[in-house]
Amino acid sequence: MSRRRSETMASRPQHQDGSALVMALVMVFVVGLIASAAVSYASTSLSASNSAFVPARAKQNDVDSAIRTAVEYIKRDAAAGGSLGMDVGGGCPSTTFAYPGLSGPVNVAVCPQEDSFVHSGWFRSVLLTLGTDPSEGIVLSHNGDTNVGGSIFSNSILSLGGPTNLKVTGGPVWAWGNCTRPGNVTITNPTSAVQCNASASFGGVRPKVALDPGDPTLGHTADWQPASTPATMTPPAIPPCAANKATLSPGVYSDPAPLSALTTTCNTVTLGVGVYFLNFPSTNTPWSISKTVTAACDATGQGAQLVFANQSKLSLTGVLNISCGRKATAKGPLISLYGLKSALGTLPAQTGCIITVGGCSIIDPGANSGELNIADEIYLPKNKLSGTINVGGASKVATALILRTLNLNINPNICVTCAAIGNDTNAPIAGNVVFTASLNGTPWADSDVVYDPTTFAPTIHTWVKRF
Repeated sequence: MSRRRSETMASRPQHQDGSALVMALVMVFVVGLIASAAVSYASTSLSASNSAFVPARAKQNDVDSAIRTAVEYIKRDAAAGGSLGMDVGGGCPSTTFAYPGLSGPVNVAVCPQEDSFVHSGWFRSVLLTLGTDPSEGIVLSHNGDTNVGGSIFSNSILSLGGPTNLKVTGGPVWAWGNCTRPGNVTITNPTSAVQCNASASFGGVRPKVALDPGDPTLGHTADWQPASTPATMTPPAIPPCAANKATLSPGVYSDPAPLSALTTTCNTVTLGVGVYFLNFPSTNTPWSISKTVTAACDATGQGAQLVFANQSKLSLTGVLNISCGRKATAKGPLISLYGLKSALGTLPAQTGCIITVGGCSIIDPGANSGELNIADEIYLPKNKLSGTINVGGASKVATALILRTLNLNINPNICVTCAAIGNDTNAPIAGNVVFTASLNGTPWADSDVVYDPTTFAPTIHTWVKRF
């Protein structure tokens, strides 16, 4: 039986074994083709995915880096007293930064929001003249430097005498009209150039920085009122001068003669804490100060405020030193000298030559002898201040000087290096700035950033991708 099985097996055709081998080889070849195609497809797909993913990631990195760099730049600018993040009311963007990215150029537009980084007390310029007559504006003429710490805006001209240099830290400087000797203006931190004929830059519409901070459209009229109203129109008694000293009391003064008799003979006269309403009619001469008048400060940091009503003026050949002003509201400015724009009860508004174009100066400092040292704000929006004044030691004319027009000579021999105007040491209103980044001209992301008013540390509130 075993022999028959062997014969049967031996009798199977040999071509059947060859067919099986061919079929096996075909199967291997087909599987190989399929596997090769699959690998090729997977490789192509992965390559395509990487090609799409890597540039997108690079673009986002470029945009993120550009925004964060701009955020830090605004922080440093604000900490140094600059105004790039301030709401000056000139429209958005206030400035644009450009950064070279690996995926293309990135532009970051900076847009300050409502009241961002304005000075505490709601003012934008440390030197602001509101008069629009071509004869008015900012006129500085003396043999030396005028130092200003903060922004400047003239609603008319800016004119510098031949040897006069205007040195500004934390500008910018705008003149709505023409400039005389703009090359004598130096602006640092950040470095920029004076903007003359700014009416063209602003499209003929005066921005917020050009307006009276008490303008109703700015929403802070109540903050720019006198610190109080008169309790009575009866003037306080004039104190005697004892040991060459005397102290005045706040109230309404309608006759400058008794005041002048005291402040031209008594070496040191102190203004007690409160508001002094000066209600001098045209028939009276100015209040003359040839000695030293100084103001006390209370525990809250408030002191004296002089309110000029009617036709009141000062003749200053001595020293007026007010280190603490007074405020009308908790968040309002500390004002030391106030010009009354409208009647306050029975106290009349300013009138006469002190509010007339080409008229008289509200303070006459005499021939290079009057010394005016005001630590806080001077708010005389309808008045002219002209003459030659001295600034004593490290003092200054004012933290903010807001007038109708200024024609001044600040004696440089008193304090060559200090800022004659500005250098506000109070923390500003908190900053709020929106940054918009565009990559290759396409808007890519927005970021809303709030800055701490004391440390200037930024906090990113929103970050919105726009692509």
